[in-house]
Amino acid sequence: MSQKRYVFDAYAILALIEDEPGAQTIAEIITAQEPELFMSIISLGEIYYILLRKKSEQAAEEVVKNIFAEESLILVEASWKKVKDAARIKAKGGLSYADSLMGSTCFFIPFTDSSIDLWTLKVILWMLLNIALWTGIIE
Repeated sequence: MSQKRYVFDAYAILALIEDEPGAQTIAEIITAQEPELFMSIISLGEIYYILLRKKSEQAAEEVVKNIFAEESLILVEASWKKVKDAARIKAKGGLSYADSLMGSTCFFIPFTDSSIDLWTLKVILWMLLNIALWTGIIE
């Protein structure tokens, strides 16, 4: 069976570490049999600044250290293409810049029909449709 693939935003990780709504779902995804997890490096920056504000530099550094140590998590670098795509999404309105970058990250992850469950596929398709509408790719 193929690995399931997930793209996390900052709030998925923050929900997990703060034991907020959704934490159990994120924990189940992480502990599932060999999931493939992706997160934009920009989302990591968002986690860092939120923890700096709410907690401390030590707390933020500890979380970042643990994220870098998580072998199943692939941090997606912010290339100019991804940043530019995110800026175009953001310019159309309706999403934060970090969420726009997370959405543009979805375009760079290879998916196969057996690698994701139906619910995840629906969320990704919804996100891609909205990005296409916001950017004017489709009207």
